[in-house]
Amino acid sequence: LKRLYETVTRSMLPNSTIPMKFTPIHFEAYAAQLRWFNCEDISNPSHYPEAAADRQAAETAAGVGSDGIRSVVNQLIGKEEVFQKNPFEGQGRKEHMELETFLTWGKCRAQVAPIKEVIVEKLIQDHGMLTFMSQHERNDMFAMCQRSPLGSTPALC
Repeated sequence: LKRLYETVTRSMLPNSTIPMKFTPIHFEAYAAQLRWFNCEDISNPSHYPEAAADRQAAETAAGVGSDGIRSVVNQLIGKEEVFQKNPFEGQGRKEHMELETFLTWGKCRAQVAPIKEVIVEKLIQDHGMLTFMSQHERNDMFAMCQRSPLGSTPALC
């Protein structure tokens, strides 16, 4: 997960020198893919030959249904200090999650169901561009990255 995060935040917006932030859109898209959301769609990073069986096995092992993985993870992260405040407003930046926060989420997520490396690798190969998302969602992500971009002086609260 650290490599995924670093790949996103080291990537630049298209036709720009503005680095990407790890936006709420990145987080939601990655969390959904890592819980095999719509894994039947071949355009999704969560699609691979054993995806449906892996999803079913994870849900069964966790004793939850398809939305259950997310629900259990949310209960776990609610106990973590880094999630006691808005996880997208750290260090004076809005719409950006810090690495420590993402890794804490990953630790909680791994307690509920395995994080499949095949999905993580596909997400890394996307370089944070979210090519599997709608153009509208991608445009929203690009706009978030342009507001208070990484590398600029954070706004004072």
